[in-house]
Amino acid sequence: MEEYKPYFYIEETSDNVRSFVKNNQENLWDIFFPLIPFIFGLHFIDAIITGLYFSKSIYGFSGGELIANYFVIVLIISWHRLIILGPDEFVPMNPFKPKKHELTFVGVALLIGACFLIISFLIIFVAAHFGKGAFFLGIIAAISLFFYLTLRISFYFPAKAINKSITMEKAFYSSKGYAKKIALSSILASMRLLLLSLVALVVFHIIIDLVMPTSYRTGAVQKEISDFVKTLPMLLYFQPLFTVIGVTSISNYYLWAQQNKKDNDQN
Repeated sequence: MEEYKPYFYIEETSDNVRSFVKNNQENLWDIFFPLIPFIFGLHFIDAIITGLYFSKSIYGFSGGELIANYFVIVLIISWHRLIILGPDEFVPMNPFKPKKHELTFVGVALLIGACFLIISFLIIFVAAHFGKGAFFLGIIAAISLFFYLTLRISFYFPAKAINKSITMEKAFYSSKGYAKKIALSSILASMRLLLLSLVALVVFHIIIDLVMPTSYRTGAVQKEISDFVKTLPMLLYFQPLFTVIGVTSISNYYLWAQQNKKDNDQN
């Protein structure tokens, strides 16, 4: 297969991203299938524990989901390599024999998630003391800040995935002017898939409700299992596709920035 060719303009990039993901779905599932038992099992454990011990909580138990995120990061690292090194040259990450730079990637990704939770909590906590309007503005501010900062350091991840030396400061500097392009190209590339996923999930929910007797869903554990089954199309099919679309957009502009580095430094 041909190596990925990066584009600059948003519409061209979104078309290219969508086309690349479509043409490399065999590679996607080769990477993702070995991870499915772990992602499935960890989320299933969450459903069981929530039904047994957290059925009255609005949050439920999510320890398994936190661990499952590791396997999603494995997919992300592997997909960055596929784009940058090419389908014939890349080597997927082995989740059970992670290398030092891969652990760094995982650690930074998890740290960003933790920082988002802390920042969100602080903003929402402060905003809650100023009424509902300030509370919702606080939520919007927290999400906006998180996505902006994540996009600005996003070039750190494709570089680290191929074990290239890079700092957060360098990633932040080199992504200048690309954050909006990454976000919009990802959104445009995902629109068709988003519509398909909404239709598929509604149909799947109806089927599960028809097939699974109401009497079975009366118990807390049974209800959690039923709800878990309804998430499977998103968890095991649509989520990996949305993930690699976003990753492809990041790698697209990372490659573009690298190939046009001299021009960017002169501007």
